[in-house]
Amino acid sequence: MIERMRVVRSAAAAGLLAMALTAFSARADVTVDIVGALSGAGAFHSVRGFEFAVDSVNAEGGLLGQKLKAAFFDDGCNADQGEAAARRALDEHPALIVGHNCSAPSIRAAPLYARAGVVQISTQSTNTALTEMNIGSVFRLIGRDERQGGSAAALIARRWPGARIAVIDDGEPYGKGLAGNLQKALAASGIRPQLTRSFTPGAASYGEVVGLLARNKIAVLYIAGYSEDVGLLLHQIRAAGLSLQVLSGDTGGSETVRLAAGPAVEGLMYSSPRDPKRYPAVPALLARARAKGVELDDYAVVNFAAVEAWAQAVRQAGSFDADKVAEALHRGHFETVIGEVAFDDKGDVVGPPSDWVWYRWHDGTPEPDSGR
Repeated sequence: MIERMRVVRSAAAAGLLAMALTAFSARADVTVDIVGALSGAGAFHSVRGFEFAVDSVNAEGGLLGQKLKAAFFDDGCNADQGEAAARRALDEHPALIVGHNCSAPSIRAAPLYARAGVVQISTQSTNTALTEMNIGSVFRLIGRDERQGGSAAALIARRWPGARIAVIDDGEPYGKGLAGNLQKALAASGIRPQLTRSFTPGAASYGEVVGLLARNKIAVLYIAGYSEDVGLLLHQIRAAGLSLQVLSGDTGGSETVRLAAGPAVEGLMYSSPRDPKRYPAVPALLARARAKGVELDDYAVVNFAAVEAWAQAVRQAGSFDADKVAEALHRGHFETVIGEVAFDDKGDVVGPPSDWVWYRWHDGTPEPDSGR
């Protein structure tokens, strides 16, 4: 009888402990992570956009009765570091990953997040491979590189028909993929570049590349690579006295490009998603953030929209479960600061957020290209 009472008491204690743990779990914060090149130029603002979105959700009472907790992990825009950052992020048991912003770590980390049952939304990775891996929990809130490459090919065919063209890339997944898509689109228009080449990213000097451009009498150069390399190449091209027109992908609008190129940034043209400030809801968001001492850049605004779309999907699913939330993201339409957001079966964004438009650096500031 004594033994039986001990068992009953033990069982009752275990039940109370389980109830207490369940109650604690229900009250625990839900972690959402941003993973990307957080140590680079402009990264602070991008992080603050994510953090401001999390604070906004919490200010409205949280999500499904729980508060969100933001965590941040730096991947250095590198695949190996990206995998390590992803594993550190997964130690926090997040419900959402916003990132990575560079394509190589995004692609490397995506299977890790999928196996862990975590939704991933990248707001800057454009390489087509990211959403071609048949992972249902991967989403992209920016246009793919075949559209970006196609936009560049159309611009070249319209503006510089018959010009001598070079396409160079940094050999990394982003640069190589973008250059490949551009060359395919050029070929479809009957255009064959006079020079195609990969360069070594992070080099101190690009003298060999500059020499090739001069010897081949290149008039239009497209650089597919990350911001610092674009800026340094541009600086050395102008220092050599070459007056060719330089184009680049979406990395060309970074402040890092301006700093690396100096005055040589003048005239650089680059493709970019539509300016977020042109969406009607964005000025109010910027003003609200500014009132709290937070300045948001364009990347930060899109990070904010990613959290908005995910939060609405969570509410529709009535759960933080990745499979249920991913299903809601695939089938739903979500009102965000950048307008209505929807995703196709692969997880690619559809509609205006997937479009590419052209800008030109003038007097140290990016301006919409006038078409001249």
